[in-house]
Amino acid sequence: MADQASWLRSLRDVASRISSDADLDALLRDLIRSACEHGAWDLGSIMAVDAAGGYAHVMARHDSALLRRRLEDRWALATSPALVALRRGEPVYIRDARESEAFPGYRREAFERDYRTVLVIPMACTDAEGHPLVLVVVSRAVREVSGDDLAFMGMIVHLGAIAIERGHRHRAQAAAAEQLRRALLAQGSLLREVLAGGSTAALAGRLSDLLKAPVLVVDFFASSLLATGSPVPEAYDDDAWRRALDGPLGRRILREVRGAVAQPHGGTVALRLTDGPAPPLSARVEALMVDSDAVGALLTFGGEEAGDLRNLMRDSAKLALGVQMMRSVLRFRFETRTLTELFFEIVERRWRDPEDVADRARRLGLSLATPARMLVVDFPEQASRPPARPADHAVDGHHAVALLARQLGLPAHVVAIGGGLVCLLPQEGEGRPPPEEEGHLPEEGRRRSLAEDRPRSPREGRRRPPQEGRRRPPQEGGREPERIARFARRVAETLRHSFDREPIVVLGGDCEGLDAYAREWERCWRMIRIARAFGRSGALSAPDFGPLPMLIGAADSADVRRFIDGAIGRVVAHDRDNGTPYLETLAAYLRAGCRSQPCADAMGLHVTTLRYRLSRIGDLFGIDVDTPERRFAVELALQLHGLIENSLPSPG
Repeated sequence: MADQASWLRSLRDVASRISSDADLDALLRDLIRSACEHGAWDLGSIMAVDAAGGYAHVMARHDSALLRRRLEDRWALATSPALVALRRGEPVYIRDARESEAFPGYRREAFERDYRTVLVIPMACTDAEGHPLVLVVVSRAVREVSGDDLAFMGMIVHLGAIAIERGHRHRAQAAAAEQLRRALLAQGSLLREVLAGGSTAALAGRLSDLLKAPVLVVDFFASSLLATGSPVPEAYDDDAWRRALDGPLGRRILREVRGAVAQPHGGTVALRLTDGPAPPLSARVEALMVDSDAVGALLTFGGEEAGDLRNLMRDSAKLALGVQMMRSVLRFRFETRTLTELFFEIVERRWRDPEDVADRARRLGLSLATPARMLVVDFPEQASRPPARPADHAVDGHHAVALLARQLGLPAHVVAIGGGLVCLLPQEGEGRPPPEEEGHLPEEGRRRSLAEDRPRSPREGRRRPPQEGRRRPPQEGGREPERIARFARRVAETLRHSFDREPIVVLGGDCEGLDAYAREWERCWRMIRIARAFGRSGALSAPDFGPLPMLIGAADSADVRRFIDGAIGRVVAHDRDNGTPYLETLAAYLRAGCRSQPCADAMGLHVTTLRYRLSRIGDLFGIDVDTPERRFAVELALQLHGLIENSLPSPG
């Protein structure tokens, strides 16, 4: 070996050569060539040791011979000193590979390639896949290796390890910079898509490509789920997954996501795909907020490991979806508020110019000239209180009813009224097929021409009797009343699942003209008050209540109770405190037409006992039923008392 100055010049040359390489493969080739040339070795290679696979793979090699031939690129670790060098952490020196029996692979190749001495040096670095590297140099003649030689080769290896680690960092930084560039471009693309008015479905597809994972976008306002791919391909392909989300599975996932978003420390949600023992599907959930309300959620399944860049991409996705949801929320609130204001202006009779009201309604898609059926929904009492749930109940109910109307093919205008909804169902015109027959969605029915929506004269608006060969209007024996009644029942059932209690759904009559809307609203609201007073819920109409509840509803309930207390209140209190049967006896006597013997037979009493009870009733309470007027007052009080008592919920 040369003197110390030559070594330093050699090391400087090695450092300058390997430091100029940015590509890892070129760096390894320059490193092994420099090691062979400056260390006076004839052959050399750099190998990556895959201990789990049991092989050492040649990454780069150098051969000073001019003859090129096919060489072995993979060595079994059982016949290679590379694993020994890594385990010991020090070089392995084979003085004469032809005579060594410890490594038969090298012994065989030593004869094939005509070399003798081998030096294997472990490197303090790895390849791109994390496998440790070793440097192997070979001499064709038997060579004695001194301590200075080992120190010089160790310095070359150390410089190479530094360059390789620098190359790894450079490549990682370049990859991170490229990912950041793609993330920023994707963020800009997402925002442009949203600001250009793109659909949520198209936006969800871009999010899946951005996050490299299946995505599920949950819209609480529309009660919809948009999927870009199946997170369980072994159970559902993409199309089957989307179809499953349209059924009971989607409704279950919607409820579970709502619950997860309502939790203050959410982050992941376990989605149950079946009712059986199958393990749930884990997903990361991100709430989409508008005005401090959760209006939706972004779910990602699997994908790449979490990191700053992935969090940045997820935040970009949330921002884009939040803007999209905010546009929908603002549009919904504006349209709903405008329609609600117009509706209350009509039913409270605050309008002055009917033509102006008709024009404003037409701009909102509602034709006041077309007869419409009114359906009023009163939410359960706890649903109108501020709940710990992510979205407004009025919004949920509004979208659920609108979606149900579309599914049943009914054109509907849904109006939010705070603690409930009003659904106006335009009646099909004469000879016009229902929406499912003419192939239009309900929204399209709102966009009729001005010629169709113009106010009709009384003669034009009067229905003509069915003629030969003409389809009868649905209101006159057709399917329309049945469809609307079915719609009312479905509304009660759907909202019961949403609010955990059944709402009151009152089906009113036809509205044609501004005064008719006001009268029908008052009638429907009176029935709601009756239903509340008597604990009724579900789909109801006027015949369901009977005459007496309507009488109570028409009067003030406090006045009715004062009338009952004045007529029979003392009897009720006496029976309650003393266990006497005076109220029962009085009711049976009136049912028997004030005839003693039939009443005694019906009650299983002797007629003398009955007469004694009646006299006690007269003495204690001053009740006299001898005159028709007194008899009617007592009988009415008994009927109203029984009706009110039966409507009260049982204790416990």
